[in-house]
Amino acid sequence: MITTGRQIAAARALLGWSQDELADAAAMHVNSVAYWERHSSIPTDHYKAPIACRRIREALFKAGVETFVDPSPGVRLSARNPAKSSLHAPEVRAVA
Repeated sequence: MITTGRQIAAARALLGWSQDELADAAAMHVNSVAYWERHSSIPTDHYKAPIACRRIREALFKAGVETFVDPSPGVRLSARNPAKSSLHAPEVRAVA
């Protein structure tokens, strides 16, 4: 589950992706990626949030990133596909 825009940005950083690369992987416009990254929390009542966040989450998952919210929102490289990133950090917290 993606709950913050910082999770999106952190996941991109783990993968070494630009906003354009995530937009391509999620089949959405780069402005949409930038829009959702600006949110400190993803508004669940926004009518586009479920669709956009699902597309982003699926693209990141396919690239080997997992999102989590316990104990705080963050992202990590999945054990199933850790070679997708040139970074060695196994986990990044999306801290305010």
